Amino acid sequence: MKRIIILTLSAGLVLFSCLKHEEESTSDESRIYLSAGTVETRSPYTGSVPSGSEPLNALVCVSTYAGSFPENEGEDGTVDGNIGKHIQTQFLSGSSQLINGAYYNKDHVKPVYFTAFHPQSDSWTFTTGDGGGTEASFTFDGSDDVMFAPCVTGQYGASTPKLKFSHLLTWIKLEIKAENEAVAAAWGPLETVGITSASNISIAIDSKAAEFTNPVILPFYQTGSPDEEFPAAGGYAMTTDMKEVAYILCAPVIATEKDDFETSKVVRTAEYNISISSRYRQNITVPVDLMSNTDTYFAGTTAGSQFTLCLTFNMGNTIAVSASITDWETGGVGFGKIEE
Repeated sequence: MKRIIILTLSAGLVLFSCLKHEEESTSDESRIYLSAGTVETRSPYTGSVPSGSEPLNALVCVSTYAGSFPENEGEDGTVDGNIGKHIQTQFLSGSSQLINGAYYNKDHVKPVYFTAFHPQSDSWTFTTGDGGGTEASFTFDGSDDVMFAPCVTGQYGASTPKLKFSHLLTWIKLEIKAENEAVAAAWGPLETVGITSASNISIAIDSKAAEFTNPVILPFYQTGSPDEEFPAAGGYAMTTDMKEVAYILCAPVIATEKDDFETSKVVRTAEYNISISSRYRQNITVPVDLMSNTDTYFAGTTAGSQFTLCLTFNMGNTIAVSASITDWETGGVGFGKIEE
């Protein structure tokens, strides 16, 4: 069954990226300053701009057409005062940044619109929606942090605009342990771990609405190795110590408010379903039910939130789950239990 999730983007984590004029390098006041880069991060972005030390790599769209962002409008980015460019850019803390090939036109003073996307990838596709505005689409595999900066406006001679990025996905960290050595032996090495999630995002730039489609089972990725799926070849042998082993960046869901928490054995409504197979246990489904730090069930969108799921494997195909919830910064808890 095709499932569609539609969100209206709100301020989550806000990263400020200044399109700043650099007087010392040129006297041409029509130039637009950022810094260009080609580095792409696949793991979650945890820095801040402009105060952080971690560069933010983004695909910046520049246009003089409100709501529409053509890719190649005119030589050097200008024609009759109009601009249409998609430019790979790196935002660095405390640095002025230059967008190559895009200019404020002093002879045709008009607004210039900026929007931006992360990751900085050629895999973004841009189409014209029913209302004539540009829509941006991206297919993610669970390793990419997807961010969007809604449209801001700049103009020759006006103050510097700022881009505000928000995380669009949900970041899940996975911790695993076996209740005892006999349980670890009974399950055997874990061979596959995945989560049911949409895998495509489409953003209507003008309205800032994000639509998630194409549900699949996305794999987890090894902590510290975002290009390597978890488990690695040969499987993961569980220990009796809780260890963080993997992460995933998956589509958000809208969680509905539930009754007050009573016991970790009660599962009301699963926000996420994790699929697990080991050498001796196949196709086990683990529903994850989320809570806040105030012992009430989590409600609202999970976009921009980080969860740490703690899976304790027991005998009888049973897995106990707890989940701490954060906004990439502050958190809550959640519980669930699965039996085959």
